[in-house]
Amino acid sequence: MVGVGIDGKESSLARVSIVDYDGAVMLDEFVEQRERVVDYRTQWSGIRPGDLANGKFVSSWLRVVMASPNRCQTYSPAV
Repeated sequence: MVGVGIDGKESSLARVSIVDYDGAVMLDEFVEQRERVVDYRTQWSGIRPGDLANGKFVSSWLRVVMASPNRCQTYSPAV
């Protein structure tokens, strides 16, 4: 999470990571921010300004996860 809004008091999702049952990484991406980031909260998040430069929107990941043959069969998002 990074801080957006006045004084960075509002939180915004900055990274999404999904691992399978065995711990293999299925998805690990930064989220493109729609608002100006005021506080990267680097000491907790590890996220730096350059990390979000090539971020993607969350909706684009849903298509990737749902198309994966290895996705969890119980995963059923409300789309």
